[in-house]
Amino acid sequence: MPSLFWSKFLNRCQCQFDWRCRTMTEHQPLFFRRRNRYVPVYAACLIYASLILYFLFQGGKTSFMLLVMATILGCYWILGSRNGIRKVIGTRTFGSGVGQSFSVGSSIPVHLEIRVPGWFPIPYIVVRDGVSRFGKPIRIHESVVSLDAKRRATVEYRIALHQRGSYQFIETSCQTRDLFGLFMQEARFLEKQEIHVLPQTITIASWPTSPYWRNMHHHDQVKSIHRRESIQMSGIREYVPGDRLSRIHWNATARTGELKSKQYEFEGIPRLIIALDCTAEAYASEEQFELAVSVAASLAEYGRRNKRQVNVVGIHSGLTIWSSDDVRTETRSYRQWLASVHLHSTKRNKSDESAWMSSWMSHSELRRGGIVAWVGGEENSRQLSAATLLSQYSLFGNCFGIGRHTSDDQKTNNQAQLAHLGFDYIFVPELNQLPVRLGGQK
Repeated sequence: MPSLFWSKFLNRCQCQFDWRCRTMTEHQPLFFRRRNRYVPVYAACLIYASLILYFLFQGGKTSFMLLVMATILGCYWILGSRNGIRKVIGTRTFGSGVGQSFSVGSSIPVHLEIRVPGWFPIPYIVVRDGVSRFGKPIRIHESVVSLDAKRRATVEYRIALHQRGSYQFIETSCQTRDLFGLFMQEARFLEKQEIHVLPQTITIASWPTSPYWRNMHHHDQVKSIHRRESIQMSGIREYVPGDRLSRIHWNATARTGELKSKQYEFEGIPRLIIALDCTAEAYASEEQFELAVSVAASLAEYGRRNKRQVNVVGIHSGLTIWSSDDVRTETRSYRQWLASVHLHSTKRNKSDESAWMSSWMSHSELRRGGIVAWVGGEENSRQLSAATLLSQYSLFGNCFGIGRHTSDDQKTNNQAQLAHLGFDYIFVPELNQLPVRLGGQK
């Protein structure tokens, strides 16, 4: 009974001591932490030197046995420091392979296999592994494993992905101690792998863009200016100066004796251009920008599902343009951009505000025109300036406002100016409200 009492008392004291030491170590500067790592080494060297002096000056069997035991322990620790886990290697797999894209809310399994070359016995290994989002560690998994006969160990855990972004696996840490718990060894290895989490989207049943024009003049103008010729020939017309030689119908020219040109059918549905404002000044918070990315991705998915020509443009100090083929096939680079796009801090400059428009019109697909869906923050001067620039090139469409409403007077004034420029304002407070706002339901 007394022995049981003293064993519980000593265990409790040991736990409190370990907790105090860990707490003090966490709050100590890095310089003192490194010094504390070598305290057991200094203590062991001092004890061994004392045993040598004790054997030389005292002699006898006791001093000899103590010196032999200390020498054996010293050899064990030296061999452990050179043949421990310093050369640890590992491989990691997650999901059903590498290079995948996941959706928000997914929980993916991670399989980590560790191998320690050598022969030195290792009692256990503390493995720490995890991921970081945009350089900040957010998920750290810690587990204790032991090696099998082939000196291998397996760690399995799951990662819950609650936010859009590009996740990178951090450096894997492996720690162990000797059989007596005095000396700690640590090894690290880095296997560069990324997890791309796509933004949350919502299914859009319909998007009747034509009722959003203020009058039929704007709608007819968009249809006549931005329609594109197909490869299907519909007839023959008179030659117009400026027609290319490949357009001339030589058989009809030979029969009539006058130059005739080929007439092609026009595509009925204009191109859909989704412009995502990526400037930090357009949003009040990161949550608003995340909602804007989800809205843009949902609009792109609607166009892709309905087999429309869709371009996605990220607007910051420059332009990030994704062609209609990239959006239609959802290339790996396009999906990675949706996962990793972030806000850009730019200085407000009038020359920079119109610089992106020149890049816009120099692109082979964007200069053909189409219906523009501008996705940005609340009604602000940047939306008005963008709508002004786009209307100068006969581009019209919708402005999607993300966030909370401004005052009623300012809201009415901004919407009136946007409507005069050919843009209808659609306020989206939440993602689940997007289909309702597009359908015109109240």
